[in-house]
Amino acid sequence: ISIMHDRMRNVGYDRAKGSFEQFALGLRVSKEDAQKEVRDCEDRLIPIVLKALGFKGLELPYRVSFEVEDDYWRGWTSTLDGQLLLRYNFHPNIIWYRGDAETTTLHEVGGHFVQAANLRKSIEEGRIDPFIGLTTVQEPHTFAGEGTADALLYFLPEIEDALSPHGLLSRDQRAARNYLYNNAQIMVNEGGSLNEAVKYVVENHPFSAEKTVHDDLVRCMINPARRAYFYIYGISRYKHEEFRQRLTPQQQIDYLRHAISTYHTPKNLFAFVEQLAQQRK
Repeated sequence: ISIMHDRMRNVGYDRAKGSFEQFALGLRVSKEDAQKEVRDCEDRLIPIVLKALGFKGLELPYRVSFEVEDDYWRGWTSTLDGQLLLRYNFHPNIIWYRGDAETTTLHEVGGHFVQAANLRKSIEEGRIDPFIGLTTVQEPHTFAGEGTADALLYFLPEIEDALSPHGLLSRDQRAARNYLYNNAQIMVNEGGSLNEAVKYVVENHPFSAEKTVHDDLVRCMINPARRAYFYIYGISRYKHEEFRQRLTPQQQIDYLRHAISTYHTPKNLFAFVEQLAQQRK
């Protein structure tokens, strides 16, 4: 949370000179501008990821759809008739700020689609079971998928340098929100007050609107699949930050290449990090 506030000051937020509402209003981008930005980010940032991780000749054919859906997600990757599909959400409850196009594109395309392309390649070459290509998000691999997609924004110096100050703010306020949502879910799932959980998130994360947080937590309370998915965001970000602190910069790249190249459970990844950390000693 303190890092998020530092990023806010870096892009001009001064509590003494204006309200947060005024500051946030100045960061908002229109649907049309956001759509243009995500396309620009795909062209600018994804080649950096592929080069940094040494993925040559990797095919990433996918289709983009701009949609309006009353749900929590800003970007969502899936397959449709065997084709990769990336959906961007422009529902009125989903506010796009400057920098969000950078982080969303890196997470969805640089993380999920690069991994999907590697999995497809491994299946075609007979190195992993074709059944892996049929699994859904509700299984152990989700930890790796979400964790590595977020880790791209922290583990690669080239990406750190390529992100704008607003992209860095988007990255770190998203991480803070995921941690807070994780804690809030624990509160309500252990019998705590929903209103208190909403208050906890909103007071610590100014970019979160009260109604949106309320609706998100209710979705998680009544939908086990959503609940599991929301837990994964915070847990995987937390564990990957532990990985980052244990590994050298080169080992962080080695880890990402290993994790994104094929299918892994959390246990597999913990063992690989331990192996790398022992080499550091």
